[in-house]
Amino acid sequence: MEKAVGNTLREARNRRKIDLPQVEEATKIRIRYLRAIENEEWDVLPGDAYVRAFIRTYASFLGLDGERLAEEHRREVGASRRNAAGASHGSHRERWRWACPLPWSRF
Repeated sequence: MEKAVGNTLREARNRRKIDLPQVEEATKIRIRYLRAIENEEWDVLPGDAYVRAFIRTYASFLGLDGERLAEEHRREVGASRRNAAGASHGSHRERWRWACPLPWSRF
């Protein structure tokens, strides 16, 4: 099993003995976002497109394959969202059936 994206980035940064202020200076990504990425606190970050761009930039700065890590993140987050949505809300059609009853459905 592969390591999580945040852990991979943190370990690479620590191996290179680079601290977060140095990463912020070089990448222009705020420290609070860098910490959120490393801790995989995705809800702290502004949005999926930004997160993927931040991951690509951060990884490239560390000499890692940014595209691969951004894609890995997309798969991980997508899978967890699908699991959460399926477990808690039922199907899309089922949710909307009760939220928006159609006038002809009474007949």
